[in-house]
Amino acid sequence: MFCIVAADVKALYISLCKDTVIKALECSLEKHSDFSAEVRKVIVELNKICLNTVVTQYGDQLCIQKNGIITGDNHSVSLANIAVHNILQPIVDAQNEAERFRRFIDDIMVMVYCFI
Repeated sequence: MFCIVAADVKALYISLCKDTVIKALECSLEKHSDFSAEVRKVIVELNKICLNTVVTQYGDQLCIQKNGIITGDNHSVSLANIAVHNILQPIVDAQNEAERFRRFIDDIMVMVYCFI
């Protein structure tokens, strides 16, 4: 039997706490890069600056993102991918029956093969 489950995460970017995103970035850089600790720290600090200084315009008003990360910012998709990957990875590791687990930014799809 073959089963596909799909889901869409509503308001993903706003739901991703900036601290969670930064911790996920730190973890990813430690696991998947050859950068020195000093370079990793600089990358993280630059991302913190970017996350905390995004200003958008709504009508005639300038707005600052207070919760989560802003949708559509230049690096928000990459940071969202890193954060959600780190959040979901323990779940994927725990489910041995999942043949394939794919996530596309705020869309989740799980494909499972069941032998009955």
